[in-house]
Amino acid sequence: MAKATKTVKTDLLIALDFVKLIASDGGVVGMGDNVLSVVTPVMRAYHPVGDDLRFTTDLDKFHAAIRTIGERAYSATIAQTLKISAGKFKIELPIIEVEAIKPPTIDDVATPVNEGFINALVNASVPTKSGAGRVAYAGVYSSASQTFIGTNGNVLVEAWHGIDMMTDIIIPTDFINIIKKVHASNPLTHVYADERIFAARFANNAIMITQLFVEQYVNAAAILAMSETAKPEPMPDDLRGYFDELAPFGDTINVTAGAIECGRASITTLSQHAYKFKVDNWKLISALVTKADFGTLANMVVFFGPMLRGCFTKVDKDQ
Repeated sequence: MAKATKTVKTDLLIALDFVKLIASDGGVVGMGDNVLSVVTPVMRAYHPVGDDLRFTTDLDKFHAAIRTIGERAYSATIAQTLKISAGKFKIELPIIEVEAIKPPTIDDVATPVNEGFINALVNASVPTKSGAGRVAYAGVYSSASQTFIGTNGNVLVEAWHGIDMMTDIIIPTDFINIIKKVHASNPLTHVYADERIFAARFANNAIMITQLFVEQYVNAAAILAMSETAKPEPMPDDLRGYFDELAPFGDTINVTAGAIECGRASITTLSQHAYKFKVDNWKLISALVTKADFGTLANMVVFFGPMLRGCFTKVDKDQ
């Protein structure tokens, strides 16, 4: 059995891993002014580096070369090609001519954010899905109430962030997923948004940018207005447990005055309400619910959690 080798995370490799998050299918990488950059048709990523080389070349090949070099000292020459040598390892990469794009400055991405901001962004994205058939379902909406809103047409989540930023824009879900991944080890610290782009700056001053979706958003305010008259009750732990326990056995959960049923499975209970809803809807928002109003609305269940609210659709009894 071959011995596994561990890739050493040099500063340059850390920068490459960061910019490659927006370019999983490859692309062009550039370096100049101590900044490593990648630009795709939708997103851009910039990461500070110690090297002061100037070139543009194939991202995947350059990434593989730096992984191979690891901590070894290397030399590079740039003419018609980029030549890199590290001991016996040598590689020649093409120089790719691309239009230069000036990286944003730290002062551009200057609105400070806190953990509540990233939590709101991520929580609102829960019902959304990258690549959804409708743009509104593939991104998170920034509202005038300092909240983020996300929906898939069956579940809607609104989460408060409290930051003064651009409103009436839709941030793509795939970009939010990248932010979440980076934030785990390199916290999000500042943001910037206008009518065209949303930019995220991290603790080490690396920056990612995405273009925004353009589409008329759903009338979330009218849908959420129902929560103003809701009378939520704390979600009992046993009820939550019953829902989770029954979820694998069918597509819908049916709650009656005497039992909770899902497929051919059931649990005897003394519920105060009667309703039926899709298991998939419950799976999406179960971790967010602390209080819920199941009984007052004919076709919606209203729910609440820390710094958020939302709703999901019921299923008519005769379906």
